[in-house]
Amino acid sequence: RGVFNGSAGAAAASTSGLAHRFDRAHYHYMDKMAALAFGAHSALVTCQESENDYDSTKTPNRFMGPSLYDTVAQVGTAIRGGWPEGRHIFINAAGERCNPHVSADAAADPAANASTCFMTHIDMLHASPNCMGIVHDPEPSTPFNNVFWVFDGLNSTLIRYDFEQPHGPQSLDHSLANVRRYPEIKLTRVPGVPGHMTVDAQTRTLFIADTGGGRIVAVDADSGHYVDEARNDLGGNFTLWSSPLPSFEYTLFGCARHKTFATGIDKPSGMALHGNTLLVGEHGTGKIIAFHKTTGVRLGEFATGAAKLFGLTVEPTTGDVWFVDGADDASVKFVKRTQTCSVAAAAAVTNGPAMTFPATSSWEGDRAYCTPEANSLGTAVHVVNHNDGYLNMTPLGPGYGETPACRVCGPGCDNDMLLMSGFLCHRCLPDNCRDGNVYPTSKGTCSNIIGMGYTCRCDEGAFGDHCQHRTRTNASGSEGLVKGAAAKPPMSNIMNVSSPGIVAAVPNLIAYALVLAVVLAIHPLHNGAAFS
Repeated sequence: RGVFNGSAGAAAASTSGLAHRFDRAHYHYMDKMAALAFGAHSALVTCQESENDYDSTKTPNRFMGPSLYDTVAQVGTAIRGGWPEGRHIFINAAGERCNPHVSADAAADPAANASTCFMTHIDMLHASPNCMGIVHDPEPSTPFNNVFWVFDGLNSTLIRYDFEQPHGPQSLDHSLANVRRYPEIKLTRVPGVPGHMTVDAQTRTLFIADTGGGRIVAVDADSGHYVDEARNDLGGNFTLWSSPLPSFEYTLFGCARHKTFATGIDKPSGMALHGNTLLVGEHGTGKIIAFHKTTGVRLGEFATGAAKLFGLTVEPTTGDVWFVDGADDASVKFVKRTQTCSVAAAAAVTNGPAMTFPATSSWEGDRAYCTPEANSLGTAVHVVNHNDGYLNMTPLGPGYGETPACRVCGPGCDNDMLLMSGFLCHRCLPDNCRDGNVYPTSKGTCSNIIGMGYTCRCDEGAFGDHCQHRTRTNASGSEGLVKGAAAKPPMSNIMNVSSPGIVAAVPNLIAYALVLAVVLAIHPLHNGAAFS
């Protein structure tokens, strides 16, 4: 929720009234977000430019990928929408249900003494550290409509994630999902600059901002087929993090039809579709460039003045183009649409020709993967007995937090295992009750509630659910209340004006308002029960 004011085609966004959404274990589930996208059925997914180092406190282990959230609290099932009673998607620090539309705003008011309300992830898949861009695919074929495309910055390629049926709040089961890698499509990461993506539902074309390649790549989203296994327990070359069960597909796909759609762009980053126009944000110059979405004809450009132009999105009713300047504290601005393309430019481009791709598949990676199509994916899975850990669906239990390695936070103590064992407060994890991890003014120490969350024990003179407020004595000797967080949102790795991430497409006005709230203030905090 926000208040936006401006004139002459530009507007600054007031932080007044914005709701801040983040996760209690932000240092994992929302660490260094580069992008986010809205999906079907109120889903929201985040994409992390991270190798999972827990705010630089641990050696990166690359147990990282997109985190899926639900944004509408309702009782139901994954198929009909919602979750069983007791499986809450909005919770306070202690893991109790909360109302995000009340608690999140009231938590900054010392007189209200309200609880901060956090999001809880409903799924996470772990195959793409250094994710640079993500977009939902509105394809009609899958039963749950949870397909997302990802720019894998670590392996310089494209990934298709299908969360299928999410495991829901407070669960570890990742067995119903599939991850498909497209190694023939090469993408080049520029650290700190997102490579956003968008899908054109009419032509079924996936557009990708290949930031380091200075180009836009177009992919036939429905092309390609299975060529090999990616799972290392089936002879592939990629670590299996999520599930050892046969129902978890992790494969390589080849023969996907793709092409370079546009070249000569100085670090393309933001991307949005509007009608038959593809808008591309040129990070290096601060310009927004318009292309015809099927012919690639360059229609025009607009200089935003942004020093670090990141994400774009189009307001669906007015056509106004919103963008983020990562170098500007005001961050979110818009270009008001005052006229259509020039008559000459419009006349030169026919409206709606079919997207064309090369007749034969090409490859840009280490080798050609376009081999004859296999009869099936196969069902044989090597039987491997997994110890407690990443591939065992049974939580380790509270004893893990008191192992010799975890008592001293040595290299043998795995922070991911701590989360999966029910810890959100531990000597080896960032303390959400101390300055900067949730609120910049927090002065307290966390106390873990195993499998649920944590509470905060405040230093003298501090109060609030995260010890973010202060008491003070006035001239008469009576005590008053002092706001600890001022007008600033919860901080730390918060996705704010200096973060490179922002959104892909916005399906409606409600989603659009949430996008802006998230852009200005999402903060890496997460899940109560600390499950991954």
